[in-house]
Amino acid sequence: MSFFDAINGAAGFEIERLTADELAEVRGLITAQYLDQIGEAAPGLVGAARAAGVAGYHTLSIPFDHGNFWAKARRVLGPEAVPAFERMGFFRRVRALIPSAAVYQPDLMWRIVRPGQPTDIGPVHADKWFWDAGNGDIPVGYDRFKVWLAVHTEPGLNGLTVKPASHLTDHWKRHFEERHGKLKPVLDEDEAALRMELLPLAPGELVMFHDGLLHGGALNAGTACRVSLEMTIVYPAAEARRALAAAA
Repeated sequence: MSFFDAINGAAGFEIERLTADELAEVRGLITAQYLDQIGEAAPGLVGAARAAGVAGYHTLSIPFDHGNFWAKARRVLGPEAVPAFERMGFFRRVRALIPSAAVYQPDLMWRIVRPGQPTDIGPVHADKWFWDAGNGDIPVGYDRFKVWLAVHTEPGLNGLTVKPASHLTDHWKRHFEERHGKLKPVLDEDEAALRMELLPLAPGELVMFHDGLLHGGALNAGTACRVSLEMTIVYPAAEARRALAAAA
């Protein structure tokens, strides 16, 4: 069974793994941008930030408001980072099935979640809802799926939660609220009743999932910051259908 069958099948997701060198490259890209952003706001903090590492960010005495400072624009890797991800083994496997698949750079974003900070985690949602609200634009005839990569994690103590098979229906209750000039979906279901499952992803492991799958962040019960990276993969829908038909 291909990764694409798994994403679109009963569970709605597939787990893969980076090599040690690939994980080191991802960590380097994130660390460089992280230190650049801190340097703009607090140049005197860069040395301590470099010594602590991104996972040790929570140990710093930051002179800015965490939530406001780390807006998405500060955490999106630039176009120059895209080739690095498209060279990686998991992406070569994607292109072996769908040759025109590509990383959608505006969603190539990393996140820091401090220990014990519920405001740092994203609520349960489906990425499809953001697209439905007009957040993001892909070419006509293209579809997409999501990738979530564990960069610094403590398996079982933090990471990504999912609701398996939730992509098979779109009847989940939600509404939209305007925040920072954009419509954001808000789930109206009882999250406790959903019984979300925490994926025990170790650093370097990644999950590829359907953009209708319910998912969200887990409270960081670890001792260091959870650092993750996510990206949207776009691909021509007709090309994917032909590839799957040929493989059947």
